[in-house]
Amino acid sequence: MAFHTGKNGAVKIGAGTSAAVAAVQSWSLDEQAETVKGWGMGDAFTTSETLMRSWSGSVECYLDPEDAAQTSLAVGATVALALYPHATASGATYYSGNAVITGRPISASKGDFVSITFNFEGQGALTTDTVA
Repeated sequence: MAFHTGKNGAVKIGAGTSAAVAAVQSWSLDEQAETVKGWGMGDAFTTSETLMRSWSGSVECYLDPEDAAQTSLAVGATVALALYPHATASGATYYSGNAVITGRPISASKGDFVSITFNFEGQGALTTDTVA
């Protein structure tokens, strides 16, 4: 079994997902499925059926106001987003789709760099692919 570290992961945005977001510290992706449950009299277990699927997540970065990619992640913006868990090299798996930026909390403390988090919700399908 192969294990990976996130050290060489990345987040890219834009057409062809060519612009790397600067100073990414972490990202998360959450895929969900809404379900409906049903059962009949005398049944011991429910039956679940999928209705709709969705995805959302966040990207945490050190704030870099000079980074064009960070600047373009404004609340309400829809962007092409690609999330690379462990590498951007040929053969690496990544997740991509269009997402709307739903929030941008900024945090500062006296003992650390200023950080910004970009919260997003997927618009349409999330694709899992391999870097060519």
